[in-house]
Amino acid sequence: MNQNWQNLPLTPEKSDRLISPEKLHPQGDEVFGHGEEATNALCPMPQAAGRLSLSTHKGMEFPAAFNKINNQIQAHPFTDYWDIFVLKHQHPINIALHIIGIFFFYSLLFTTWKLQNLWLLLALPLTQLIGLTGHFLFERSHIDLQDAVFSWRASYCLGKMLIRVITGKYQNDIRQRQEILDNYQLTNTNLR
Repeated sequence: MNQNWQNLPLTPEKSDRLISPEKLHPQGDEVFGHGEEATNALCPMPQAAGRLSLSTHKGMEFPAAFNKINNQIQAHPFTDYWDIFVLKHQHPINIALHIIGIFFFYSLLFTTWKLQNLWLLLALPLTQLIGLTGHFLFERSHIDLQDAVFSWRASYCLGKMLIRVITGKYQNDIRQRQEILDNYQLTNTNLR
């Protein structure tokens, strides 16, 4: 499984679909997932709208096609999930419900440990439901099923949001991303 992309068997019908690791991995790291070398050059990732990002965390970049913000925004310039996360979490009540969910999650883990009662872990899905309630009632943004259940990128961004809210920097994050999105949409509208 650790083949180089140049050594894959090449047939005439597949030759036009081969792409280089630089196109598969614009960061230039040639790895995907958990440190395994990318070997499936025949399954290219959709091209992102651009590499515009205010934060660059290795492994947090995904093509724009996989990072839908909502049904009204079809294209955007963001490839870093934190930028998309911020745009999906702008409503104050949605943000508050997510923070309540975070505190409930850690309180539940602590209580489970303190009482030595593993049955309490059955309540962990409630932590996700608290955040999802914010999306369903206050901010209808696209929710990836994997992120709703569990993903490292969503967990990272939730923690970062909590810290940015506590330090008073999150509203500025929203303003910056919204400004970039507005400029992008204005530019793309003018080009049509």
